[in-house]
Amino acid sequence: MIEFKFQLPCQRSARQVWSRLVAVDRHTRAVPLTRVRPVGATMRPGLEFVAETRLGPLRLRDRMRVERARPPGLLRPGKLVITKLRPFRGLIVAQVTASGGASTVAWHQQVASRLPGPLGGVAAKLLRRGYRASLRRIVAD
Repeated sequence: MIEFKFQLPCQRSARQVWSRLVAVDRHTRAVPLTRVRPVGATMRPGLEFVAETRLGPLRLRDRMRVERARPPGLLRPGKLVITKLRPFRGLIVAQVTASGGASTVAWHQQVASRLPGPLGGVAAKLLRRGYRASLRRIVAD
């Protein structure tokens, strides 16, 4: 199992960050070489979506399902839970917490893997870096 976590401070309100986080089209614009469908969708419980990454003739389709999408409230953080279905099995939990006029996204991700220990550690560091950069573009731009 590959697992990684990070926190991303944001200068936008929790509600603004949430609305950007759950907008499927923002993920397409933020993640290089990737299109997320269905186009125009907002993540809500039960939504199944596909992130298709293309590099020349190579295509990778990552199928996922939203399990929970609770927007932030006055006294509670927003929580987004996504199950990765195939070919990568795993779980993503994102929490959006208000902090004054700003907010923080706490990201926790698990991906099933058969990589041996040292390679799994390298993969986790690379994935963490890539997801953090993409998340920054999703919520900030």
